[in-house]
Formats: sequence, C-alpha cells, structure tokens
Amino acid sequence: MPDHKPRKHLCLDSMIQMIYDSFDSIPDHRPNRRKDKISLLDTLMSAFAMMHLKYPSLLEFDRERETVNSALI
Repeated sequence: MPDHKPRKHLCLDSMIQMIYDSFDSIPDHRPNRRKDKISLLDTLMSAFAMMHLKYPSLLEFDRERETVNSALI
C-alpha cells in the first residue's frame, strides 16, 4: 500500500482560510466610513456561513434563529 501524505489544503479549515483570504482582498467601496459599521469581510463571511449551513435564504436563516432564540426564553 503506498504511503499517502495528508492533503492539508483539502481540509475544511484550509478551505475556510482560503475563502477568508479571498474575501479579505475585496476592497470595500461603500461610502459609509463609520467606525461602528460592519466590515465587508464580516458580511461576506456571515453569508458564507449561512450558505455553508445550507439555509436556502437569509430569511430562512433568520426564522430559524428566531425559533431557537424563542425556545431558549
């Protein structure tokens, strides 16, 4: 049996880091430069997380979040 080396670039952590690096290279051209605004990188990573969790839409993601939050109260 041949000796296989692990493919570190194919693990989930490496793929997420590649996506992060790609998103981080996108310039933010939005005119609002407030200090407390949500960064473009955070927005894009949130969208990736939502799709990675397989929610069909942001609305469905939000509904699920509200359901979970109401169950905790």
